[in-house]
Amino acid sequence: MKKLFAILLCSLLFATTPCIAGPHRHGHHKKQEQTHKHRHPHYAIGKNVVKFNGRIIKGASASSFKILRDGYAKDAWDVYFEGKIIKDASVGSFKTLRDGYAKDAWHVYFHGRQIKGANPHTFKCKKHGYAEDKRHTYYLGRRL
Repeated sequence: MKKLFAILLCSLLFATTPCIAGPHRHGHHKKQEQTHKHRHPHYAIGKNVVKFNGRIIKGASASSFKILRDGYAKDAWDVYFEGKIIKDASVGSFKTLRDGYAKDAWHVYFHGRQIKGANPHTFKCKKHGYAEDKRHTYYLGRRL
């Protein structure tokens, strides 16, 4: 009998409690934005400003800013990884590959860091973080 009473009481409380946690309050359809700092890098482009995880990226051009993937982005002058400029990266030839790898005409990168000695002309991504060029095999950006 106590168990039945407890179930009825919980059901009654649940049925009469308004749901206010959802994104559609008062009939408005506001998109709720969530940012996970380490798991899902988030760029935001405003009218005159670009932000990464809520921090302004100084010097970034909002009008030419392009979000790529794996935390990479670029504007007319610079290439970025998680909001920080990648030194010496070529904007015109820069492209993302996969699993955090990217390259331009002169360098190969993993999570925004240049992989010393990797050949961008022969560099290919394999599976599960592995990659290779004409001479070496790499795992998560490190030469094996």
